[in-house]
Amino acid sequence: MGPQALVWLTSGQIVEPPPLDNGETTEYKRFIKEVITDGQTGPRATALALISSVSHTFWAVRKVSGNFWFEVSHTAKAIQLSSPQTVQLAERVSGWNVGYAIVEEELRRQNSSTIDFVLCLGATATEKLAARTKGKSPSSGQLDKKDELVANVIWRFLELRGFLLNSHLHSPLARAMYTAVKHARLNDKFQEPLYLFLELVRAGVMHGHLWSGRAFSGGPSFGTDEEKSCMLLVMRVLSIVPLNFKPQPWSAPLSRELLVFNSFVRSLTRALRTLLEMTTLNMLLRQEARRARDDLLDIAISLPFQNEVNTGFGVLAKVYLDALTHLNNQTRVQDPMAEGVREYKQMALDICEDTFPGVKSPKSEVERGFRFWDVALTAMRQLHSEGAVLRELIDQFEAAEAWLAPMRP
Repeated sequence: MGPQALVWLTSGQIVEPPPLDNGETTEYKRFIKEVITDGQTGPRATALALISSVSHTFWAVRKVSGNFWFEVSHTAKAIQLSSPQTVQLAERVSGWNVGYAIVEEELRRQNSSTIDFVLCLGATATEKLAARTKGKSPSSGQLDKKDELVANVIWRFLELRGFLLNSHLHSPLARAMYTAVKHARLNDKFQEPLYLFLELVRAGVMHGHLWSGRAFSGGPSFGTDEEKSCMLLVMRVLSIVPLNFKPQPWSAPLSRELLVFNSFVRSLTRALRTLLEMTTLNMLLRQEARRARDDLLDIAISLPFQNEVNTGFGVLAKVYLDALTHLNNQTRVQDPMAEGVREYKQMALDICEDTFPGVKSPKSEVERGFRFWDVALTAMRQLHSEGAVLRELIDQFEAAEAWLAPMRP
């Protein structure tokens, strides 16, 4: 378990240094302050509420404030970790005490061997299935096995983040994720990137617009403003997916544009990992799970968001799309059946092979990246069908899909 939340509580402050790109955009400053830290249902406030609610009463009224690099320290405002909304949210998670028999039955029913987001969403996909996850604790009074503990942590986490409702049924976000991930290949490992994608969509930072109206280096190189916006959206979406690297230094191009976006992804990943760990600690301190155990490391390894993603996949997509456009007389491919296009695509893939020596099978990775685009687009269309996303945003995704489709390998 990371010590971050305990340090915040004991020191009375969350020190937020600038990210790698220097955090110059107003969008990132708003995101890290309002979405990640100060929001009453944000991941940091919720994590602090989970730990303070099961500690000595001294900590329950402890004031914690955010100390951001872009603000004068004496203007810091206390985080609402003891606000009624935050406390109520933290208390609601105790409604998840699903015994091992149901977890084991779901593993068999879904033909799975892993406790993950898909299993937990599948176990609550209908009213009948969700009803089984309600009710009393296991007969022993405590969760015992590692699998049932991990599953209940993920279920609690999903409710804390608004993916599952208090009734244990899916919210529009959960339906979008479950609908989309069923179209993904198992080996593509898209669950965590898709979850992050949906969190970023909800936060309003998953789009094709420039940050603070400024174009950073390493962004789109060709086309009209509309075409550049399409490419920027595709690059950002793909950059959420971890690349398969070889154990050697990075020698391919870099992108400041993607580095700015990566700051959002990294800060969100860290905050969500801390929330998962505090959810686990809360469960143990409530004595809803057996405390004396020797599998704590196994539990930690089984929880999502162990690693942070870099910008690599977005750079790979940019190199492929730029190479194809350059080969096609510096104009975007509009007809995939046009003369020479098939050869240009193969040449663009060969350029990726040469440019990314530190990536395992760059050609296959390009194709995997565009499969994630399909999954993300499916999730967006599901959200749109329920009126859960702005019309302008879904229009951006549909325009990017129309722009991208003829250029895919």
